[in-house]
Amino acid sequence: LVTLSYSTLGFINQNNLYVAVSMILRICQGIAGGFIDVVAFAVTAKMFPSNIALATAVVETSLNMAIATSPYIGAELYERSSFMLAFVAPAAAIFVVFLTSIVVVKDVDCRKSDSDGTSQAIYTDPLIIFPAWHCAFSQTLLNFYIPILAAYTEAEFGQGAVFAGICLLVNTAGIIIVSPFLGQLMDMFNPYVFFIVSAFFLPITYLFLGPSHFLLSIVQSSPTQLLVVLALIGVEECLACFPSLIIMYDIYKVKHRKMPQSAQNSITSIYCVSFPVGAFAGAVSSGIMSGYLTFAQSTMVMGLIAVAESLLLFYFSFEVWRLKNRMAESKETTSILHGPVIPAVVSDTAVVSDTDVVSDTAVVHNPSVVYDTEVASDTEVVANPDVVSDIEVVSDTAMVHNPSVVYDTEVVSNSEVVANPAVMSDIEVVPNTEVVANPAVTSDIEVVPNTEMIVNNND
Repeated sequence: LVTLSYSTLGFINQNNLYVAVSMILRICQGIAGGFIDVVAFAVTAKMFPSNIALATAVVETSLNMAIATSPYIGAELYERSSFMLAFVAPAAAIFVVFLTSIVVVKDVDCRKSDSDGTSQAIYTDPLIIFPAWHCAFSQTLLNFYIPILAAYTEAEFGQGAVFAGICLLVNTAGIIIVSPFLGQLMDMFNPYVFFIVSAFFLPITYLFLGPSHFLLSIVQSSPTQLLVVLALIGVEECLACFPSLIIMYDIYKVKHRKMPQSAQNSITSIYCVSFPVGAFAGAVSSGIMSGYLTFAQSTMVMGLIAVAESLLLFYFSFEVWRLKNRMAESKETTSILHGPVIPAVVSDTAVVSDTDVVSDTAVVHNPSVVYDTEVASDTEVVANPDVVSDIEVVSDTAMVHNPSVVYDTEVVSNSEVVANPAVMSDIEVVPNTEVVANPAVTSDIEVVPNTEMIVNNND
């Protein structure tokens, strides 16, 4: 609808009204484009969770292809038809894509779950935000030279806007060509490596864009030098931007163990915002510097700022490495036991959890594991986890059970057994007794043979 609305501008004759309507439509177009970006990245991440970098690269490739080809298509439509058709045709194409997406994209639910909770902490977490920052800064570098490139090529090489357009096309072509391959590699290998590589090479390449005065002894400015540097910058932009989203997901998962849909949507929106923010910063800073510095001087300043930003990225990588080490150590050292284990060793063998013990054997029980209990040889016990009761056993064995205590029974053949309320889960059996321990069961014991059971009916 916004694209179609542009066609009405041809009927406006007043300059001020024309400018006002144009600005309103541009704002609406930006809002609609933001919706499309966030939804596209969120849906592709949901559809291809194991190929997020590749999905990001494909989306970015389509965006750059549109940027590279749309001026030519718009100019052709305008020259061969009219101002109105230049917007009606793209609007019709967008509507066809809309209908196709309804048919093709099915059963992709990116809505927030009621159990997701809040994701406000994401916006204040520097480790999660920094990859988006690096992506935005790389976009600043990419868009910094665009407004001043035509003036530079005219003054330096005597080449006008056509050659500047070719330079920008080469820059975009570098992004389009390598994007799918880099996305595939980032999914296969560590994305942090590509992130660090971009931080190392992007500032160096940018210093050769002018080139900077202290590099004139190495390379001289020429059309070939400019084309090569711009192509390399396009590749390095991919190295900086494409891993950002998957790294942000990874850091959140490391910190919180899981990725709820609300968090994934919030991180995706932050990633998408980094592109226009960086483009805006690049255009504004370019306009400010162009009034005071030459092309070589301004690109040198931006290159030096990029060096400082790269140092921050190296520090960020170190902090992420420390975070992952801490989380790994905490997982290894966290015991599954809820309390201390008190070993009771009689004679030869000490067994932990779910163990048959026959004569001269001591069992140290793990209270975090639940198993059934079977006692053989003069006594057979079958545990029922649904019943909790007081039990008195007569004949050959006398047992007085303490209802306030769940575990810890010491059984000695033909002896009296009294539950110890001070100890949780520690069973010592001797002899002629086979025990399989069940820490979660407290009662309902059947004893055979030569054993009589009296159950308290209070249960």
